[in-house]
Amino acid sequence: MGSGICGEYYQDCFIIKLNVPFDFSNIGKSDDAVHLGTFFHEYFHFLQNMCTTFGNFSMAVFYAKVRNILYKLANSNEIEIPRNIKINPEIDDWVNRQDIAVGDMDSWTYEPYNFMNITDIWLVKDEILEELGYGDCTLPQIDLFLTQNRKQIHKTLNFGAMSIMESMADMLERKLYGRSRAEEYVQYHICEKLWNYVVKKDVPSDMIFRCCEYALMDYNPGQLYFAALRIFAGQDVITENTIDDFFTNWIQPNYKKRYKDMFSEMMDQFGELVPNGNSYTKSLSKYVTEFCTKFYELRESKPLLFTMLYKSEPDAIKFVLAHFMHIAMPLIIDCKNETYVSDDLQSDGIGMEEYAAFYALYRMADGRGTNKCELFNICNANDSQSTSDICLKEPLLSGKQERLCALGQLLYMWKVKVERLT
Repeated sequence: MGSGICGEYYQDCFIIKLNVPFDFSNIGKSDDAVHLGTFFHEYFHFLQNMCTTFGNFSMAVFYAKVRNILYKLANSNEIEIPRNIKINPEIDDWVNRQDIAVGDMDSWTYEPYNFMNITDIWLVKDEILEELGYGDCTLPQIDLFLTQNRKQIHKTLNFGAMSIMESMADMLERKLYGRSRAEEYVQYHICEKLWNYVVKKDVPSDMIFRCCEYALMDYNPGQLYFAALRIFAGQDVITENTIDDFFTNWIQPNYKKRYKDMFSEMMDQFGELVPNGNSYTKSLSKYVTEFCTKFYELRESKPLLFTMLYKSEPDAIKFVLAHFMHIAMPLIIDCKNETYVSDDLQSDGIGMEEYAAFYALYRMADGRGTNKCELFNICNANDSQSTSDICLKEPLLSGKQERLCALGQLLYMWKVKVERLT
């Protein structure tokens, strides 16, 4: 999800980009710690994205932004539309809340360090946003002492959802292979280091993992995780029941309702963006709706789905992840830009173009325009022409309509004049 050291998950887009060689023909059998371990790490980010409260919140923000942009593009009388289109105030509220909760995404947080230690931590409140009614706008800030190539560095990290998601994925990778990254990376170890700094009690790693999973079932995971640690610091004995009681009965008694409400909001936003009733985007809508619903039902029956997985033996974890991959598989792109979509998805009519649509929409929402989509060079439509030729040059010509990829179909459906974007 972040650094691109070995791999990256494009949040909300269902795409995994690997920077290591990957044997697609051997995806279920290879057991290489670098290659398959990296894939499992990024696949876990995909699971966090689409079946936690914060992950659904992130997806809802993404869909809402794109809907707003497409609406303005489709209904504007201007000859040229600027790529950086200002979103409306309601969506702006969501974006501001998400920006606070996600925490630090600066590149330095993914640089390797030879040594890392926490020297202080405090809560920072965005008073302006809180006055505007955005809810709890506090986020822990961590003062870090770091050593890099014998050089001492002090950094401040905004501890939020990104740190929690990276820590969980790294803990899972280490559980599977005994190691992950060769050196210290701040995001990958910060939850354990923060526990040790605040709580000062040794516990099995699955207890920390359990706290992380509960925290992601909230809109502001970093603030909640830190609040839990401060309470646990005053406890003589910390058990699973202690953790469960804190999260389910004290701080967030309605966390299950929050998850249900945000899942419904996310699915409503997606349904407005990619309606199932539209024949052009039906396969994309059907697939995403089905796998999101399936994992929602899994978590409803097993609220600590990830923790149960983490506590299993490594071989059992790999087996379950392989099973999950049959339910929901992102598009995988390796270091040679070779792509993989499972046979199951291809038989259901879901191919690379559907995922490329998400990524191109992500670029559009980020203000970079669809012609900046990095997948266009490797994403082919149903003939020899590239997606960029069809989507960007002739998307609305009736003779081309049946050959449009999912992005082109979305733009056609929204009546967007795509030449404005180029």
